Amino acid sequence: MVITVLDNVAIIQTDIFLYANKWSSGLTWGDDSIPIDGDTVFVPKGKTLVVDQSTPKLSLILVEGSIIFADAGAYVVSATSIIIDEGLFRAGTQASPYTNKLTFILDGDSTGIQSLGFGNKVIGCYACTFDMNGKARDQTWGELSASVAVDATQIVLATAADW
Repeated sequence: MVITVLDNVAIIQTDIFLYANKWSSGLTWGDDSIPIDGDTVFVPKGKTLVVDQSTPKLSLILVEGSIIFADAGAYVVSATSIIIDEGLFRAGTQASPYTNKLTFILDGDSTGIQSLGFGNKVIGCYACTFDMNGKARDQTWGELSASVAVDATQIVLATAADW
């Protein structure tokens, strides 16, 4: 069940009632506008952000609270780094798998800003819950049909895999 109040959202998951703010709502960001290219997004402890649209090219997403992805469309999340510090980062659950396409683009190069302990262009998890549950796959592995050369850019499987 989802309850919307003043453009924010409260979600009931099993027997837990969770207050959350939608990314797309200007109310989520206080007096500021919705984030734009180059911004840093911080989700503090005790706050839950529901990502219900694609993001701009962000500098950093730092999650100490929770980010939950709405399963309402195909979204692209673009950032130089995403760091989850004792927080929650979730798309779908085992009981209700995420059914849409969710793409992460980590932008930057090897000379960019480094996240302490993780480097750059990273999704880093420090004592966090990183929970991605998509649709069930039939065959998730396959045998190679031949050896693969060191510089190869393609592989050929002997049997099809559900990737």
